[in-house]
Amino acid sequence: MKLNTYKNYTASVKYSAEDGCYIGHIAGINDIVGFQFDSMAEAEKTFRESVDDYLQACREMGKNPDKPIRTLSLRVSPKVHASVATAAKRRGQSINGWAADVLRRAASA
Repeated sequence: MKLNTYKNYTASVKYSAEDGCYIGHIAGINDIVGFQFDSMAEAEKTFRESVDDYLQACREMGKNPDKPIRTLSLRVSPKVHASVATAAKRRGQSINGWAADVLRRAASA
């Protein structure tokens, strides 16, 4: 489950049956920033508070906050590259757009 983006940060959330609550973390950064909440009604507020708390803690420590990962580079064989280019063209997309769609679907599965 993914919450809306806030200040360029995105959360990843899963339900923990063991803890009886939702547990989330800020995705795409090296620092570990976690939070929990009991209902989806609390999700966005709790996520935003976690981002704000993280940024405040970084300021207080004089540390630059991690920036979310924005780029992805892949090295594939020429044969795979050609297949990807063909698949993207069939869908009327750029390779970047096609790959983003495929990766988004796979990450949500």
